[in-house]
Amino acid sequence: LTRWFYKAVKGKCAEFIYKRQDGNGNNFINKKNCEAACKNTNVPGMQLNVQEFRLK
Repeated sequence: LTRWFYKAVKGKCAEFIYKRQDGNGNNFINKKNCEAACKNTNVPGMQLNVQEFRLK
């Protein structure tokens, strides 16, 4: 099964063969999804999930 991951060293997404074991969040079904999730990341290989918190 071909999937895509963000390769931080090169700053771009690359293909790999996914064997459905020991996966993580750096695993996308296509290049478009990989690039959309990782285009502004500054953490190698991981998508950033930012949430806003308000103090009461």
